[in-house]
Amino acid sequence: MPQIKDVFLFLCSHNARKKYHSFQDLKKIFNIPESHEKIQEKSIRTPIDPQNLTVHLSKKYRRGKTVTLIVGFTCENFDVLEIAKELKKELGVGGTVKGKQIVIQGNCRNQVAKILSKQGHNIKLVGS
Repeated sequence: MPQIKDVFLFLCSHNARKKYHSFQDLKKIFNIPESHEKIQEKSIRTPIDPQNLTVHLSKKYRRGKTVTLIVGFTCENFDVLEIAKELKKELGVGGTVKGKQIVIQGNCRNQVAKILSKQGHNIKLVGS
C-alpha cells in the first residue's frame, strides 16, 4: 500500500497537469485493492422505550409565530435528536431540540401526534 508521501510525490512530479477528480482515480493508478477500503459499521442501537409525551402549541417568545412543542422525553439526548430528525424529514418543516424538548416550526400538532403514536409513544394533546 503506498504511503502518503509517495502519492504526493507522484502528483507533484509526473502528471502535474492532469487533474484527479476522485480517490477512485488514485486507486486505479496505485492498484489499491478494494479490500483496503474502510468499512463503515452501522452501530446497532436498541429501540427507544415508549415515552409519555405531551404535544402542544406555543407562541411564547416567538414574535407571534406558532410552534409545536413535544415535551416529556426521558431518553438520552441523541435519541431525542433522532426523533426530531425523523419528524422534520417526514413533515417537511424546520425545528430544533432544546434540552429534551423538540420544537417544530408551525402548527403540526395533529401530524406529530400521529407519527409519534405510530412509533409506539403515548401522546397527550394539550390545548385547543
